[in-house]
Amino acid sequence: MLDMRTNSEAPSNFNNLDTQLMNCYQKCKGTRTLIDIDFDIPEDGEFIPEGWLVDMRANNAKCHVIKTRSGYHVLIEKESLKFNYVALTKIANDTAQSLFDKEHVEVEVNKNAMVPIPGTMQAGFKVCFLDI
Repeated sequence: MLDMRTNSEAPSNFNNLDTQLMNCYQKCKGTRTLIDIDFDIPEDGEFIPEGWLVDMRANNAKCHVIKTRSGYHVLIEKESLKFNYVALTKIANDTAQSLFDKEHVEVEVNKNAMVPIPGTMQAGFKVCFLDI
């Protein structure tokens, strides 16, 4: 028998195709050579993770800092990690939460691999690399 439903009623893989495509990009995992530590800090707070970076670099970790509107992303070269960086990240999270309102502060390992690209605009703010 002939299906008399209209296109909008018929089940389809084409519904929300743009969203499905973006989900695939985010879930697609290649070889990750960088680990992203996301420092979500309020705009009015100038908490630069310098102490945390000193500890990381003391352990020979190669780090690259990106300044965004809502804080920082620290990219760590995975091959340079030979220690428990998660423990240092937890300490940084506790420190940041003691300095600011806990609802708006978070330091965590970013697992979704979505990092703003330096040189682009993010909500009117130019994302850039920092030399610290």
